[in-house]
Amino acid sequence: MRYFKKEDTVLIGYLLPNSIVNINIIDLDTDEPIPLLKTTCVESVNVPGLYRYSTKNIDRTQLEDRVYNLFYIMEDEAGNKTYGKFTLGMEEENVLDNIKDTLIATKDTVDVIKNIEAGTWIMEDGELKFYDEDERLIARFELQDIYGNKTMRNYVRRIRVE
Repeated sequence: MRYFKKEDTVLIGYLLPNSIVNINIIDLDTDEPIPLLKTTCVESVNVPGLYRYSTKNIDRTQLEDRVYNLFYIMEDEAGNKTYGKFTLGMEEENVLDNIKDTLIATKDTVDVIKNIEAGTWIMEDGELKFYDEDERLIARFELQDIYGNKTMRNYVRRIRVE
């Protein structure tokens, strides 16, 4: 699961009932441990052997503003382990900014495509030129043959030059 940096969740593991269980959380991208305020897991009252750890105990003041792919290891006093993975990172505002930037870039791309579709094009002097509805040049491509030579015949690729 993915959680915003501000969000909390509960990590769970199943180990020997009535044990002391501790947790370590490792950053999968750096192999470094994540700073924790507390490492002890709490056993469920209703389900013996089910241990919980609140991510509220992650010291978020030590985390950079990036996405963390995290791996947790719960271990009981007998050395038994249980594992899990979760993702933590990015503030909600950053995600919204990323979505906004993506939408703006998409709109710009759609506008170019609309201009190409609504406008005209011409092939001359080994080039393909696109014009918008007002006859302004919006893109120019060099037409090339299989050897990379500029050509008007047997072209196999176009290379943008403007």
